Amino acid sequence: QINDLGFTMTAISLISAGYAIIRGLVSAPLGILGDKRTFISSMSVSLAAMALGLLINSLGGKICHIIFYALYGVALAGMNSGIMNIIFDYVPREKRNGAVSILYTIGGLVGFCSTLIAKPLVDYVQSSGNSFLFLEHVYAQQILSVIGAALTLATLIYLNTVVKKMNKEEY
Repeated sequence: QINDLGFTMTAISLISAGYAIIRGLVSAPLGILGDKRTFISSMSVSLAAMALGLLINSLGGKICHIIFYALYGVALAGMNSGIMNIIFDYVPREKRNGAVSILYTIGGLVGFCSTLIAKPLVDYVQSSGNSFLFLEHVYAQQILSVIGAALTLATLIYLNTVVKKMNKEEY
């Protein structure tokens, strides 16, 4: 945010505050949506907001990054409670501790491994004068945003084609 986009610390603080306010304002409506329909519905809204935010962020620039952060606030407002409530919906009471442990273990491993995988790409783009393949004047974060949007959309499709059709009684 400072090096690539040229934000000041004041601007970063304001963006972060805006993110927190948006997340706080959207949490209750997404929770209500999950309660009235299903938590897969609220997770779908969250994942769609995340994918859209990442796609906008991939365009580059300060405004796109600010819009990304706003949509990121919407996304996280529903994701944390959505994930936990999906576990409560699909996992029997006696297996929930294990399911939550597995969730956070996998999440940590994916975060760690994605950082290891992304670092060479980021280093390459930065060392080649912000160019990648046929793209010039591109930041590594833009490329990572495209990859993230594709993975988020794949998760959204999986959630709505596989998880949604699971029989809750079987688990």
